[in-house]
Amino acid sequence: MVSAAKWGATQVVRRVKGPIKSPYYTFEDTKNWATNNTALAAENLMLALRAHGFDSCPMGGFDEPAMKRLLNLSDDQHIIMMIGAGERADNGVYNSQFRFDQKQFVHYV
Repeated sequence: MVSAAKWGATQVVRRVKGPIKSPYYTFEDTKNWATNNTALAAENLMLALRAHGFDSCPMGGFDEPAMKRLLNLSDDQHIIMMIGAGERADNGVYNSQFRFDQKQFVHYV
């Protein structure tokens, strides 16, 4: 009998107060969450590309408004990053690599 009364009281309170609005997430909170999760998914894509013999490179600092126009995206759609991907050239595109002496930067304590 008591549990039925509690259930009935709870139903009345829910109808009067409306749906629970807590926790309340702002647009920025949601956008940050989506950005972080999209970046993690992009990381997995890059790892999968490497596992299949391709190389990739994430690119930031691009002209987002121009890319949004090119892709016909609306104002509420955002580009998190661009990823260049392809097969590695045997001869490469970079100059010869060099490394600093480890003793210059690593100190054992």
